[in-house]
Amino acid sequence: MAEIQEETFAFQAEIAQLMSLIINTFYSNKEIFLRELISNSSDALDKIRYQALTEPAELDSDISMIGQFGVGFYSAFLVADRVVVNSKH
Repeated sequence: MAEIQEETFAFQAEIAQLMSLIINTFYSNKEIFLRELISNSSDALDKIRYQALTEPAELDSDISMIGQFGVGFYSAFLVADRVVVNSKH
């Protein structure tokens, strides 16, 4: 059987331009950012509540939520140049 060779291609892109392209493609209505932020916070609270019931010992040690912002979060940049996140977790 023939051996399959894999190739990996690396590229660099200006992150700000890339995020702008993604955000503006997905979110044509700029007010959608509010729905996205509320949805993201609701999802995070659901995760915290679930962990409190199923894994209370691991709740305080979970730092995985910090820094894990999806495209929904970046929709806030449709209406702001700077976004500040204050979080207990």
